[in-house]
Amino acid sequence: MMDIAKVTYEHKELVSNMRNGFIYARVVYDEGVAVDFVHLEVNAGYERMTGLSGVVGKKISEIFPGITISNSELVERQIRVAETGNPDHFELYLDSLKKWFDLSVNCPSRGYFIALIDDITSRKRAELMLLQSERQFRTLFERNATAKLIVDPESGDIVDANDAASVFYGWSVEELKQMNLAQINAALQLEVIKGNLARVVKEGHARFSFCHTLKNGSVRDVDVLSTTINDGNKDLIDTVVYDITDKKRYEQINAFRLSTLQMADSHSIEELLVCMLDEAEKITGSEIGFVLVLDDDQRTLLLQAWSTNTVQRMCKAEGKGRHFGLNEAGVWADAIREQKVIIYNDYSAVEHGKGMPEGHAAIVRQLVLPVIRNGKIVAIVGVGNKPANYESNDVTWIEMLANQVWDIVAKKIADEEKNRLATQLQQASRMVMIGQLAAGVAHEINNPLNFITLNAHTLLEDFNDLRQLVDHHRRIIEKGEHIAALGEAVAQLREEERALDIDDLLKSIPEALERLQNGIGRISTITNSMRSYSFKNEREQLSERDLNKVIHEALDIAKHEYSEIATVILQLDELPPLFCNSSQINQVILNLIINASHAIKSQNQTSPGRIEITTWASDESIFCSVTDDGQGIAETVISRVFEPFFTTKDPGKGTGLGLSISYDIIVKKHKGSFSVANLAQGGATFTFSLPRERSSKPCSQTDASILDKEQVKPLCC
Repeated sequence: MMDIAKVTYEHKELVSNMRNGFIYARVVYDEGVAVDFVHLEVNAGYERMTGLSGVVGKKISEIFPGITISNSELVERQIRVAETGNPDHFELYLDSLKKWFDLSVNCPSRGYFIALIDDITSRKRAELMLLQSERQFRTLFERNATAKLIVDPESGDIVDANDAASVFYGWSVEELKQMNLAQINAALQLEVIKGNLARVVKEGHARFSFCHTLKNGSVRDVDVLSTTINDGNKDLIDTVVYDITDKKRYEQINAFRLSTLQMADSHSIEELLVCMLDEAEKITGSEIGFVLVLDDDQRTLLLQAWSTNTVQRMCKAEGKGRHFGLNEAGVWADAIREQKVIIYNDYSAVEHGKGMPEGHAAIVRQLVLPVIRNGKIVAIVGVGNKPANYESNDVTWIEMLANQVWDIVAKKIADEEKNRLATQLQQASRMVMIGQLAAGVAHEINNPLNFITLNAHTLLEDFNDLRQLVDHHRRIIEKGEHIAALGEAVAQLREEERALDIDDLLKSIPEALERLQNGIGRISTITNSMRSYSFKNEREQLSERDLNKVIHEALDIAKHEYSEIATVILQLDELPPLFCNSSQINQVILNLIINASHAIKSQNQTSPGRIEITTWASDESIFCSVTDDGQGIAETVISRVFEPFFTTKDPGKGTGLGLSISYDIIVKKHKGSFSVANLAQGGATFTFSLPRERSSKPCSQTDASILDKEQVKPLCC
């Protein structure tokens, strides 16, 4: 038989030594309904955990008054086990003791239950603190204004992202959680990314600088601060992403400004503009860049420049490139017409675009910005083909670059204009001196020339009289040959005539006198041309002149330059009178003839070259072109031929001022146009136009279109 005393002893030993609290209780019924329970037995563990004693024989409602209301779950669940026999396990916070307990309840027999309890207050507090920490982290993570990513260091997968990251990258949080870091850090291989993540795990934290790609394709400079965290299951990396694009752009622009200041004295305006375009492409991620410098009339393009990448990779059109005129252009000219920044992020949808020259890269997107000074547009800066859409930030960077460079360019333009005017003044002074000298020389030559002319005329008249006398004497001698007394004398006279070759003298002397008169006429023509070239219009007064006559005068003066090396072909239409400063126009034509002669001479041709001068007229303008069959002008420098001090001649053989002054005379002083073009068969053509009316404005686009279209250089952009 079972030893009850022994079992009871062992039970008490087991219960008293238990770490857990022990309760043995009986359910109390009221009219058959379970309403309470009585503590039949508790151990020391129970008393230690609850701080209660003397509970045996007492109801739970007596120990904790109102517990059936405040903690009804404790009573109900334990009674349920006693009635159903189904064990239960649950955690419960006892308001009366302000503690958490873990309860395992079993039923030894109906109406009774045994509960093992454990004080889990410390654990619950730790869990609560952890939960609060997690909630705080989640709140800080989700509501943080800075982009944050949670990354798996083993795979590089993005485990989580906050709303700020969604706004920054352009993908939704759910989309980001399906992505890998390699998709936003395309510049690095996945293995390199994993290596960086392993470094973070090893060191606990690390800082990186990357270029991240956004959903719209744009690239942003970022600083990334990574820290190791643990979500309770594994190590993860908490990544904070700081957008430092603006900061880096400002640093780039400041560095560029210092660089351009250092370059200002040693580089040309065009070189500075090209540097600006290269920097603009770099900052905005563009592939095409161009700048157009405008004259005060807001129509005439003074200078065009293209970025290095545009010239080398994007534009394969023949020549350096061409823009349509303002009246013909559709897109970039909008910035001039509207005087504001123009952005086309879908270039194909622009209805008024004029297309591109053959060989030019297709334009996908374009940003065009006007540079305005004193209410006038001085330049147009454009960039194109950024991988993503152009935004307001791009406008800011381009505007800062353009303003910085234009301040330097404007000063250089002013300095060059000052130097040009000083040089022109010196040149004008020299020309005045030459003109005065020419007038003086012509005057000095004219005096003896008049004497020679008069004497040659007198000599010719006297010779004619003498010839008449000789003829009369010969007729008389013929009659005296039959007289015996005179026969010998006549024979002697005949012999002297044969010795003197009197017949040849009578023929050659008038011929010599005729040649003398022709030479005198030639000298007269030259002196008259010299007087015409002597700057008689010293105050630049305008008068009506025949352009064809001015061309003949220039040819007379320059004959020594071309007579032995080229044949001059004239195709001169009948022209209406031209209202101009004829001495200045003479200077332009003379310069073009001399330049054409030098171009032909430089080729060392065995046969004479060809200079063709053509004139024609339209309803608004009179045109003149000078064409030579020399070697032409190199495509790399043809756009610079009108720049002051630029020359294609060997050092010491050219000042670089002739065409610059000619351009100023035609375009600035006479409001005309001036262009140059290489010919397919070799040689070059310079064409200028002058308005027919005194009050005419600069040559219109219509006039420009009358020029031989094959002579117009195709330019890109």
